[in-house]
Amino acid sequence: MNAGLYTWLASAIAPELRVIGVDMQPLCMMVAECGLRLANRRRQEGALPANVTLLQRYVSSSGDDPTVSVPGDQCEVMASPSETGGTRADLKQNLEARKSKMLPIRPLALGQHLLKHFGGNSQRAAVVKIDTEGFETRVLESLRPAWHLLGDIVFELQVDAWAHHGVSQDDGLRTLQDLIRANRYRIVTLPHTALGVGRGEAWWRVGPEFVDPCRLPHVDIELSLPPNREWYKGLRNATVMHGHQLEALIRGRRVNGFHEFLLTRRWEGCTNEERDEAG
Repeated sequence: MNAGLYTWLASAIAPELRVIGVDMQPLCMMVAECGLRLANRRRQEGALPANVTLLQRYVSSSGDDPTVSVPGDQCEVMASPSETGGTRADLKQNLEARKSKMLPIRPLALGQHLLKHFGGNSQRAAVVKIDTEGFETRVLESLRPAWHLLGDIVFELQVDAWAHHGVSQDDGLRTLQDLIRANRYRIVTLPHTALGVGRGEAWWRVGPEFVDPCRLPHVDIELSLPPNREWYKGLRNATVMHGHQLEALIRGRRVNGFHEFLLTRRWEGCTNEERDEAG
């Protein structure tokens, strides 16, 4: 969750839905809660919105995993459970130099949590937002027991950082492919708008067609993306693809740094005319 921007937005845009925000950093939790109270003060005199639950935990595949220690006075942008735990020497040294007090944080088996709290009464998770600095496939594995409850997933992919969390390329791809097949997902690339500002694609001009898989170009299941296609530069290059095509991008080292993707089943509602027009 970090500072909680998307938690604030979700609570404001959909007050009728339940919002769960998870972060392991105490200061991030304080910032997120403060923002939620400020945003809600006109309605309930600064109380935390009734539809929001904040969990100060770290996501893990098992609730029995050991605690991790995190600085109590930092809201670190690049923090993740593995890095905060000290698997990277440079980041551990940086944290050691700046820490004032380390606090233990317990694990959260996120999929089991969802099953426990609303898996039995026909509720579903409309959207999951993940931005965990290379820890994303571990979060998806934590969610595995509740995959059948998930709608859209928006996530940042940092393949180069998987190794920092003990995830091999094969293991990470296996998680992604299992999830894509299980939920019949298509992948929508979400190119950074900043790279296309000069072409009239500034964020304030982003129309709904840029996140509508019925109106974006589709890559045929038998084809790969052309080698020279700069799918990550500017929203006009946004593309809908299949799981094996995302795998080809990853194995071909065409997903360097960090990139955002949307996993969705919305394409199933496209009319034949829309699919033909989108290509």
